[in-house]
Amino acid sequence: MPEQMPPELSMMTPMGEVTLPTEPVTDYLMGLQQLSHTLPHIDKADADAKAWIGGEIMETKVQEVVDKEFPVTMECFWRYIRNEYEICDVVNYGHGNSSVSPIYHDFNLKGTVYKVPLKLIAHLKHKKTGSLIALQFLPYDGLNIDLRIMFDHKCNVGKNLWQNFMEFFYDNCLLKGEKFYSNYKFITESPENGWDDVVISNQHRQLLQRNVVDFLNNMEVFKGHGLKLSRGVLITGPPGTGKTLTCNVLMNDVQVTTIVVTRETLEDVGDIGECYKLAQKLAPTLLVFEDLDTLGGVSRYDGDHPLLGEFLNALSGVETNAGVVTLATTNHADKLDWALTDRPGRFDARMELGYPDEKLRGRIFEKYLKVIPHNGVLDMKSIVSRTQGLSGAYIEEIVRNAFVIALEAAEYNAKKAKVTQKHLEEATKSMLEHRSKAKKDMAKRDLILDDDNDVEALSHDASFG
Repeated sequence: MPEQMPPELSMMTPMGEVTLPTEPVTDYLMGLQQLSHTLPHIDKADADAKAWIGGEIMETKVQEVVDKEFPVTMECFWRYIRNEYEICDVVNYGHGNSSVSPIYHDFNLKGTVYKVPLKLIAHLKHKKTGSLIALQFLPYDGLNIDLRIMFDHKCNVGKNLWQNFMEFFYDNCLLKGEKFYSNYKFITESPENGWDDVVISNQHRQLLQRNVVDFLNNMEVFKGHGLKLSRGVLITGPPGTGKTLTCNVLMNDVQVTTIVVTRETLEDVGDIGECYKLAQKLAPTLLVFEDLDTLGGVSRYDGDHPLLGEFLNALSGVETNAGVVTLATTNHADKLDWALTDRPGRFDARMELGYPDEKLRGRIFEKYLKVIPHNGVLDMKSIVSRTQGLSGAYIEEIVRNAFVIALEAAEYNAKKAKVTQKHLEEATKSMLEHRSKAKKDMAKRDLILDDDNDVEALSHDASFG
């Protein structure tokens, strides 16, 4: 076993003894070691490139491609290269500048495998101009790579290669027309929900149809009349009232690029701005923010609010959002900053999915009972009247629990198990008791929090007005 390094290193300097933690020093030395392996390869690539290009002065541009962008970007880049250039040679070097096989990354999307360059050197000839260019793909950490573009200093094709590729990218990349998260992970198993699966009022459905579906489908009509080409819709309501399901239905109902942003897919400050830039380039686009209140930094009351300014700028059209519909959900509208919710032009439409009324509760019971075996003799009026204040999620759970009780009564013979009035009554009683206990626990918690956190209201910060 290698000798364990001490947690600290001490050394004498002209300023006296200095103590440093070991870990950063060893990390730095390992980085230098990796660089020492890479630099000879760069030297060899440069020599090969100079020999291939044969120009007076060779220029090099370096383009960084980070992990989340790598598969999609490089798949499209390699396709662009094959379209525009003749690939004359592909080589790679190992330690000691020995010749090794080029390395590709297998990118699997919906059963199709795309081979994406990861570590290789390619010598290219532009099909139209005959210009000679060399490319080097250098991975430095996982799927983070540096793409080195080498060309003669008089070669405009080489100077503009990446810019020309990006124009190609937005019209031809795999993201166009697809559903994916803001970290570039594709949504490959999206629930196939339709309007028959969501129980909302006709008024709410009409609002969503007008502001999301019809708006995206008739963008050219709006454009022809000089109307605003962006839209913002905010869906509020307590958990379990159908916000996520409604979003899934809308995502399935529109055949446009869809980007979903969650707390987990927002990685750095600036990501919201990047989402909007990407959405604009891939328009028409549906940009979905799930549980907006959980995105740290969208409220002045969080103490730190770096995301709020990004959001406000994006929604206010500091950068035009033509072709972009923003759809956001929140369980706690009261926790959102006033500048997001109360300023015209940021969210054009707002709908609240509260607890369903008696009519809607009846429809929700009917929806879930359709897929559950029952004896057909059910007095739903009595059940429905007792479930006031319950969300659709709780009603679904009542029906599921009723079937579990029926299975137990049938000694788990699925063919004989059928939900009866008695089973529904028992499941409803159990759920109401559970809800009552949960409310009491919540009331106790809130009382404790009120006693421990007597916080004055923060004043509005005009900087985000």
